[in-house]
Order: sequence, then C-alpha cells, then structure tokens
Amino acid sequence: MNHLRIYFAGIISALILSMLWLPNASAVDQRIVDNNRNGLDDNWERRYNLKSGKETELEDPDKDGLSNFFEYQLNLSPITNDTDKNKVADGFEDFDNDGLYNLAEVKMGHNPKVPHMDKNKVLHVSDLIDQPLAKNNRDMTELLQKALKLGAGKIVVLPHGSSFKISGLKIPDNTIVVGYGSKIYNDKTHQTLLTIGSGVKLYGIELQGAGNKKADSKGIGIRVKGADVKGYAKNIIIEDVIIHNMGFYGILAEFADDVKISNAAIHDIGFAGVGGLSVKNMHIDNSHIKGISPGSKGNAYGVFYSRKGAESSLKTHPRSADSSVTNSIIEDIPLWEALDTHGGENIVFNNNTIRNAKVGIAFVNATGKGGNELFGSQKCTAKSNRIEGIGKGYGIVVAGSSSDNSRGCIIEGNQLTKAGQQGNSISGAIQASYSRDLVIKNNTLVHSYANGIHLYTHNQEFSIVGNKVEDVQDNVYKVPSAIAFRSGHNSGTISGNTLLRKNGKLNAYVSLRGINISTQERMDLVIGKNSNNFVLPVAGGAGKHVKYILK
Repeated sequence: MNHLRIYFAGIISALILSMLWLPNASAVDQRIVDNNRNGLDDNWERRYNLKSGKETELEDPDKDGLSNFFEYQLNLSPITNDTDKNKVADGFEDFDNDGLYNLAEVKMGHNPKVPHMDKNKVLHVSDLIDQPLAKNNRDMTELLQKALKLGAGKIVVLPHGSSFKISGLKIPDNTIVVGYGSKIYNDKTHQTLLTIGSGVKLYGIELQGAGNKKADSKGIGIRVKGADVKGYAKNIIIEDVIIHNMGFYGILAEFADDVKISNAAIHDIGFAGVGGLSVKNMHIDNSHIKGISPGSKGNAYGVFYSRKGAESSLKTHPRSADSSVTNSIIEDIPLWEALDTHGGENIVFNNNTIRNAKVGIAFVNATGKGGNELFGSQKCTAKSNRIEGIGKGYGIVVAGSSSDNSRGCIIEGNQLTKAGQQGNSISGAIQASYSRDLVIKNNTLVHSYANGIHLYTHNQEFSIVGNKVEDVQDNVYKVPSAIAFRSGHNSGTISGNTLLRKNGKLNAYVSLRGINISTQERMDLVIGKNSNNFVLPVAGGAGKHVKYILK
C-alpha cells in the first residue's frame, strides 16, 4: 500500500473541496468537461495521458504525495514530482510560505496556496537538531523530547529524510506531529516508541522496533493512553503511519475516545497490529495490516477490541464500543484472528479483505472478575467482507456464553472461500454458539470445510436467510453440510437460501447434506423454501422440532 495515497469518500468530497478552494468555483465548473464525474477536466487528463475513470482523482502516479485531484487544483504536473524543477518534490514545497509544506497542508484539509498558519505555531525540528548528529546512531530521545516540549500545542515538523534513534517519547497533548519521510526507531531494545494523549495528531511517521521473532510486551509503536473511565484520551488522529518490527503492538489504545486511524501500514508485529482496550468511537480505515505473529506459536490479532482489566467490573473497565475497521486489508495471521472483539458492543467490520488467517472475524467473550464472568459481544456487525480461508479455522465465529449470550449480531453480505477447519465436524465457515437474535443473511460461502453455516448450541431466535452455500467439502468428515446443527437448544428460521452441489469431485466428501439436524434436544426450527440440490437435502428433519413453511 502506498501510505501517501490520499483517500476520499468519492467525487462528492472532491467537489466540496474544489468549492472551498477555488474562487468563482461555479464558473470554473461550467467551463470544464468532466464526463466521468471525477472532479478532473477531461482535457487535463488527456494532456497527461491519465486513464479516465472514477478513481483517477485518487491516484498519485508521480509519487509526490499529492493525488491527481490536488495536482489539478494546484496547477501541477501529475506525472512529474518536481513540476518547477527546483529539486524539491511538489509535496514538500511550501507554496503559501506559512511554514508547512504542501503535503502536510493537504492532509490536514488546508489549501496549500492560501496562508493560514501563524509561523510561530510551526516548529521545525531541523532548526533545533543537526542532521549529522542524528545520523551517527546516537540516542536522540532527550533532544527530541525537548523539541516536543517547545512545540507543545503547535505543529512539530520532522525533517523529510531524517532518522532518529530513541528510547521512548511522550507527545504533549494537543500537538500535531508531521513526519512524512522521517523515521523514529529503536532496532536494539523493545520500547514504547511514542506515547500520546488527547488532541494529538500524527501524520506520515515511520516507526521501527526491535523485531517480532517472539512476542515482547515492551515493544509498542504508538500507545494511546487514557487514565481510566473518567479520564479518556480524546480526539486523536493517526494517519499515513508506517509501523513495523514491533515486539507486541503496532498501536495500542487504552481508555480512548474518538480515535481515527487511516492509511496506516502495519506489519511484522509480535501480538496485535492494533489493539483497543475499553475504547469507544475508534475507527480504522483504509489500512494494511500484515504479518502478525509471535514466531511459531501463540495468539495474534490483526485488530482487536476488548476491555481493559480482566479482573475488574464493566463499570470501571467497560466494553469497547461504537468502533470499526473498514476498507482495510488484513493478512498473514496464520496462528489466530484477523479481526476480533472480545465482548464489544456495536463493533463494525465492513468491506475488508482478509487473507491467510486462521480465523477471519470473531465476535467472542470477554472475561470479568476472577476470570469467571463472561461478557458476550453485543450488536456487532460483519458486512461485505472478503475472507479467504486456509482450512484451519472459522471464517466468522460468534460465541457468547451461558451467562451472557452474544446478542443482536449481524453477518451480512460477506464472501467466504475455503473457510472452516478441515476434518472438524463441528467447524464451519460461519459458526455460532450461545447467541440470541443472530442474523446471517445474503452471504456467499464457497468450498467451505466440514460445514457452511454451523449453529452449534444455544442459538435463540436466529435468522438464516438468502445465503448461497456452494460445494461444502472435507477429506475426513463424511457428511459435509451446508447448514448444520450438531447440538441442541437452537431456535430460528432457515429460508430463501441456495444450497448448491456443483463439483462432487472437489474433495473426498462434497455436499452430502443440505440441512443437517443431528439432535432434537430443545430444537425449534422453522424451515422455509430453500433451493437445495445436496445429496440429502434435509437430514434429521422429521419430528415436532421442525416446522416447514413455504415463503
């Protein structure tokens, strides 16, 4: 992923910005020809031989950190990163001479051609620290911390091309740090490199740790640290960062509210790419998290939302809530889970691509006092994700507990391929237990292992509707099924699903049972009309525990 690429919601954002930036914007709009509605004049696109499409305005072919949209607005060349040939890349020039280079202004939502910054509110670290001093592998913690203290509440700019070895820095509250092309590192000792609190904004910094051959809890790239439930760290932005080779976390947030992480590239981490403990309104978007592993064994997470303090109450250490991961790539986590919440509430995982992870998405329990209390996930959603399984674990799992069911979770519109665990009869691409009001709808499951959708036990008032399940397979389990109930205490509706057996030679056993009901113990199932050509469309469906209706 190009961490400098600028993402926008689409042409609406582009048009709004153009109206804000350009005088007489309406008159300009009338003169341009923009047949593909991407905010760029078609003649301008042809002049620079750009492909003409709806996403063209987001691209950055000359790699100067400015998208085609901004190059057009600023009258720059989109194919030459130094338009005026002054040996300074367009993104690192300061057109309005306000002390902040163009790329930083664009990222912060400012017009690079209109001065708006008070130069006294911009501190350049290069004015305080000689670059040769930083390049001799000397620990720069003391000097950088002094610079940050001087820049508290201001914009602190790290020099492009700089590299600073440190043993840990604390960013003052309400301080903006801009560091495109700069690196902060400690490649010898596991440390928390940056600790931040309320009002801090970080842009473009690269952080490098001491490696992840095995998990080391001291190795953290960025730690967002609130005090407790009465003292959340608030209003934090982390954008365009690169974080790698950390012993434990790329980013850890504790007691934090309103945290936005976007366009982050996080890889080679020992435990979790991003972790949120008792957080709320934390949103991760357009990011790439890869290679999370503590070596050959141990748990690992791409992103998780859980609660701080397993030995404490929900009152003092609440669930993580109202948080999300969207439009991101999570991959290469073969030991455990790509996206997870332990006991979260209103957690949303939407439009992500997940590859090479043992488990794709998990809505599971969080522990409480003494490890005895269990808190199920509440009102969580997995929607429009693409999950490529490896045949070793669930694609999506919902697991509450007998003391606190997972409630109101929605699994909708996801595409799962080769999910589930081969040889495990109680596995499935989508698996649930101890849930209430679970909705599984409009998902596409292809080549799942053992079972497509498996509702194991104690799932009350579920709805399985409109799903497509194709060629469930296994090389050990002899009756792979599209929709399976392997234990009791389940009640709900199964209707409008398409259960397809297309390639009977895919594996040793393929699509033997469409709907497989292995027990009648406290079962109350309503089966509507489903398209079903499995070898045995319904197994175990005779008795009072099943009601058939046509819908």
